[in-house]
Amino acid sequence: SLQHWIFTEELCESFPNAKVLWAPPACGEDLANKMPSLADNAILLQNGNLHPDLEARLLEGAPLNMNEFAFFHKPSGVMIVSDAFYGGYREGKTSWFQRLWFKLTKAGSFKAARLPVYRTIRVKTDGDVPTLLASVDSMCDEWEIEKIIFAHGTNPFTEDASITFKKCWYALTEQDTSSSSKVDHSIKPTTANQPQPQPQPQPCR
Repeated sequence: SLQHWIFTEELCESFPNAKVLWAPPACGEDLANKMPSLADNAILLQNGNLHPDLEARLLEGAPLNMNEFAFFHKPSGVMIVSDAFYGGYREGKTSWFQRLWFKLTKAGSFKAARLPVYRTIRVKTDGDVPTLLASVDSMCDEWEIEKIIFAHGTNPFTEDASITFKKCWYALTEQDTSSSSKVDHSIKPTTANQPQPQPQPQPCR
């Protein structure tokens, strides 16, 4: 995604022959600006098979601070994502800040498999809900998802993984974000050589 890129440059120093595939730019955010040393050799990800057993697919309709690809490993039934799924944390494996943050942003529960409000609001304000839900439906219909590995929570998530993934995003149809529709929910991009914030990105729509 456009957000999960930290340490990529350091990783490439350890594995100089590795191919770098990254998400295309969206809403004024571009990984080429964040990692200029890799820009000439990086390959923009596209939907399709990276390997006979591994498929990549863009989660369409959620470009702002995301534009994320989901990956599906067919033999194991494992879906791999960053911010497209938040499966919750188990007791005893979280810091106080994690518990506080996700209680505030996930309707009072850091344990629940639920998207934080800033993920869903950005789809409402700068994305496209029907497009996103159609993308989610296609993943759940065509992939036999048994487990989900994700960035924020206790891995793996195994409890009705496909159904839960779909329910998390279908919460968009239940939420009223009218009071937040005029609020800028974006994280402002910066370049590697310019610490000051860039001008506000143009709306996606």
